[in-house]
Amino acid sequence: MKPVFFTRPLSDFDLRLCATLEIDPIIHPLIGIEPASIDHILSNNPTFWADLDRATAVVFTSQHAVDALLGELPSFREEPSARDQGNPAEKILQILQKKPVYTVGEITADTLDEYGIMARFPEDYNGTVLAEMMLNDGVHTSVMHFCGNIRRPEFRDEMLQAHVEVIQVEVYRKTEHQLDKALAQHVLDSVKAVAFYSPSAVHSFWNQGMNQHYSGPYFVIGHTTLAALQDYKEDGNLPRIPTSELLIREIAKHI
Repeated sequence: MKPVFFTRPLSDFDLRLCATLEIDPIIHPLIGIEPASIDHILSNNPTFWADLDRATAVVFTSQHAVDALLGELPSFREEPSARDQGNPAEKILQILQKKPVYTVGEITADTLDEYGIMARFPEDYNGTVLAEMMLNDGVHTSVMHFCGNIRRPEFRDEMLQAHVEVIQVEVYRKTEHQLDKALAQHVLDSVKAVAFYSPSAVHSFWNQGMNQHYSGPYFVIGHTTLAALQDYKEDGNLPRIPTSELLIREIAKHI
């Protein structure tokens, strides 16, 4: 079994796959997610309803944003009577179902599909290509972007350069998990690979000086995370499609 450092929890499917591929997953999440309540979101964005009404498109660049905004609602497969019609989240959902919605990748789009929202996403999962796709679709006025407190700047920069207003609404916060330094050094001295699932995890890894105890290959879920890794003058291997399954298979192939 080859030990691999994973920077987020793995699903039961991923754990079984690791066992099949003779990977010993060493799991130490570096980033935690704290969703904001709807009341908190509305109080921090006093013009929220007017901004959402005039937005010509809506963007989610993370599954976490979908879960934070709509996670308390049942999926669209449930009977409508099961929903609380007075819930602001229900009102948001009804508005989103009538607007063009975009995501940076397929996993986030699949999450929205559970709420009856059909989202478009680009073939290359990164903010720059997403912005180009939206501009080609004719989104030239105002975009509401549901996001976290830590995010890559490429999408917003690209849209602003095209004179498109981007209203960023923070619906969750990322928090850094600090690892004991002695434990981190011991673990990283023995692992054969490190796997990142988000830019935030990359930054946390370097912020904690964990890179000083590791000299092996890095693996990343997608191009946005790769860009964060390249900020530190490092390169990484990535799967052809950004899924955890293919990332684990990519790791097994190389180690």
